[in-house]
Amino acid sequence: MNRRSIGAAALAAVLGLSAVACSNPREEASSSDSGKFRIGLAAAGYGPYLGVYAAEEQGYFEDNGLSVEITAYQGGGAATEALTAGEADLISFNPAGVAVSRSHDIDQKLVGTGMATSAGWLVVAAEDSAVTSTADLDGKNVGIGNPGGTGEFFSLWAAEDAGVTWENQALGYGALNENLSRGRVDAIVQLPPLSYQAVMDGGKVISDLGQDMEPTIPDGWVATDADIADNASQIQAALTSIYQGVVKLQNDKAYALKLIEEKEGISGELAEEEYQSTIMSLSPDGAIDPAWIENALSLASVAGLDAQGSLPPAEEIFTDQFVS
Repeated sequence: MNRRSIGAAALAAVLGLSAVACSNPREEASSSDSGKFRIGLAAAGYGPYLGVYAAEEQGYFEDNGLSVEITAYQGGGAATEALTAGEADLISFNPAGVAVSRSHDIDQKLVGTGMATSAGWLVVAAEDSAVTSTADLDGKNVGIGNPGGTGEFFSLWAAEDAGVTWENQALGYGALNENLSRGRVDAIVQLPPLSYQAVMDGGKVISDLGQDMEPTIPDGWVATDADIADNASQIQAALTSIYQGVVKLQNDKAYALKLIEEKEGISGELAEEEYQSTIMSLSPDGAIDPAWIENALSLASVAGLDAQGSLPPAEEIFTDQFVS
């Protein structure tokens, strides 16, 4: 898949429905309508979001004056649609997605870091494969999760970094490990904790993207410009609560492992790896380094999202007003 086609696919994934750009996010609904602050997650059962559930269970939202409603959507595009339609007040998303949205007059900004690095994202090949590095994948087939998703962005980056090209096969994250073990692809770009499972099942890591890539904030928190201006206190309370949840997880391993089992359905060695590699990599305070935003925009360029030079500069897609 070339950059031009990934750009089209990624744009569709980021924007969700074409109607998104046409709707006014605050004319349709607001958190005051239901009395709840609505948090939209891009997926269910994903480690980087466990701070939200910890904050809910531990009563941190309530302590900070919020009654929350948490909804898991099918990807960042769907979460963006909810935010833009006024059905969510804070969503999980990434800087590249925010930049694409702003370039299409969807006024939103990154307001906090969830995870700065790509911790847990691995490029994995079969143990008995002749592939020992990403350079060995030149001309081969690599399995990715969803077209236009984070995994495809990372796959394109890894190929460019190695100076080679390969064919991405969008198979869905849940099917990647089996396709690798059956030899249907030469390698996979897998997210945690499925990436850890792939290694435990006999795969070998040929690139640890959490180590090999510069930070790009693959998981961040995003709000609309309107809410940043009008509902800053609620956004601050929500973020404060989430980071309290992260700190609880990082300081209470037994509780974290319990929540990992409840929300992700994993236990034992796999849950231990999820805790050490994913949970301990979460941001405890939401700090945003502008360099991370620049890295994310460079990744968007690699993915073909800025072919026309239409993405806004880094300073227009984030605010650090909620970071103490």
